[in-house]
Amino acid sequence: LQHRVEISHLSVANNHFYTLCTPEPARITEKAKSLKVTERDPVTLECTVEGTPELRIRWYKDGKQLLPSRYYTMSFENNVASFRIEPVSKEDSGTYSFKVENDFGSSTCEAVLTVLTKKDTVLGSSIRMECKVSGSLPITAKWFKDGKEITDSAKYRSLCHENTMSLEIANLELSDSANYTCNISNIAGNDSCSAVLTVKEYIISCANITLLYFLTLMLKTWSPFSYCGSLTSYAFRVSAWSTVFLTLYSVDASRSGHYTCHVSNDVGSDSCTTMLMVTGVHTF
Repeated sequence: LQHRVEISHLSVANNHFYTLCTPEPARITEKAKSLKVTERDPVTLECTVEGTPELRIRWYKDGKQLLPSRYYTMSFENNVASFRIEPVSKEDSGTYSFKVENDFGSSTCEAVLTVLTKKDTVLGSSIRMECKVSGSLPITAKWFKDGKEITDSAKYRSLCHENTMSLEIANLELSDSANYTCNISNIAGNDSCSAVLTVKEYIISCANITLLYFLTLMLKTWSPFSYCGSLTSYAFRVSAWSTVFLTLYSVDASRSGHYTCHVSNDVGSDSCTTMLMVTGVHTF
């Protein structure tokens, strides 16, 4: 902010220019947003601030100041204050407060972090999700899948036993992967809790194919999967369609035998065996 100050003495006028610094109190121009995140994922809360330096920033959870640690990272750059948790756990759920201050004032804001339970299960199986509740009766419970209310059917069944509300899902499909929410209410109010369900495809057995000089093992898996075995004098390749190719070089009678492919991922494992019989040497 610039002001022009004129100082006059009789008939002689002297013009002087001064720069007047008006102190600006610390304030938040963009507040941190409340977030929902799946456990074991990273999350970052951000606030944009302004004010006369030096700006001092602090982060709190449920009123207790937070400090940098193995799981907490804090930064302040280009007037953006960041707080990162990696990875998050259920215990990280809560109300987070941000405070910025300088010598001329301070400003605060709050954001709620909700950590969703992550449930992994296998295609074709069933699952039950439960919520423990308390409050004055009667209590009404509704279940939602990605925001859409679920009604009882051959696939979905909602149950209420004492203080436990549950949802059973039968014959799981890949399309059942979603964010599920249980909303409860009574005459005094309402509350909700959520969980993320991930349905993983299991391994289907290999199809055995026996060829001279070239073995092809067909796999259908939920990636990623791992393999084990010695690759000396072999070429091992996995295609984009989860087909495993094992090529043998310099094939002779000593290469005859049973070859086994073993595959595994975090929901199971499988193997298949094929017989290779070397009947002669081809000359080209």
